[in-house]
Amino acid sequence: MKIAKKIFGKNYLFKCDDSFKSTLIPSIDLYPDGDENNVHVIVNVQEDLPNGTFLSNNPSEFFKSDDSFTFKYYKGKIQWSYDKMSDILHVYLIYRIPKGGLKKTIRKFRSMEFSTNVEEFQQILHEVVLVPSVYFLPDRAVVHSAVISFNDKAIMLAGTGGVGKTSAALSLRNDARISFVADDIAIISPEGEVYSNLAWPKVYGYNLSSYISKKELLEGRGFIDKFQFDYKVRKNPKKVRRKMKPNVLYKQHRNSNTELRKVLYLFRDNSDSIYSSPLKKEDAIEMGIHVMKTEYNKILHDNLEWDRYNSIGKGVEPFVKLEDIFEKWRHILEKAFEGTDVQLLHIPFDLPHEKYLESVHKYILA
Repeated sequence: MKIAKKIFGKNYLFKCDDSFKSTLIPSIDLYPDGDENNVHVIVNVQEDLPNGTFLSNNPSEFFKSDDSFTFKYYKGKIQWSYDKMSDILHVYLIYRIPKGGLKKTIRKFRSMEFSTNVEEFQQILHEVVLVPSVYFLPDRAVVHSAVISFNDKAIMLAGTGGVGKTSAALSLRNDARISFVADDIAIISPEGEVYSNLAWPKVYGYNLSSYISKKELLEGRGFIDKFQFDYKVRKNPKKVRRKMKPNVLYKQHRNSNTELRKVLYLFRDNSDSIYSSPLKKEDAIEMGIHVMKTEYNKILHDNLEWDRYNSIGKGVEPFVKLEDIFEKWRHILEKAFEGTDVQLLHIPFDLPHEKYLESVHKYILA
């Protein structure tokens, strides 16, 4: 089976056998159709790696060859390779669809969420393949932020995990002027175009408010699923979550690019009240780079360093240098943020959640 989709402004061609059809299709169905004759990235979803010869294997979970590198992730393996002749990035996602049973139910009960096979797969696809693929594209940068479209202009809500990005976006979900663009990771071009990241938003227990109720979040889920959420949310609302498709969670969603209008960095500090102040463009860029270094995709970052290590030992060029990726992002964001309203939103430590949600609207929509 082949499916071409337009993702992050590029043409992605997905290849898999029919056993993956029921998990792959709903994971990417919100993206528009792409052009399979002008492909930028080919994603192969399969149960085993293609045959190949490795140059080195240090540490045991990392494998390097002439034109690729392979490593283990928490559900299987992933291989990255680049065809210089065709200028196409190739990805092999090795994944086995989990089987049901008591062990699986117990494992899900212990985890943060009671996910379905599709919910699990789409998260892996976005976090292990789609967003990481941007690292290897020459004209895209990644920012740890939620993004909404307000009157067809993108507003980026950036900051560290748990600072209130998702909650702020959710508080505007029923506004007819608002469309969903991204929940956690934004993809942006040098021209200041923000591309939709349609990974299913993760709604944590602490995100529940007058804008998103527990009943709505758990609609259509089974008894054990609901019981697990109730049990976990009482113990620690930061340790339980559920996913909802963007087209269910929001009245509208964007599936193409949106021009950037504002960047708002959410920042908790010792301020007496919530207020915004101008933020230098270069400072906003460095804050974003540091968040990506520390909070996102540790698996990929570590294995890019292992690729560098193995390349030195074999006297060959690495696939890509991690510091070069961050430097590329700096140049892209310098252009993307040019002329953009960039603000730092100061949020008091002890500001109650509902009060925060009531107050943040005017800063987002101003």
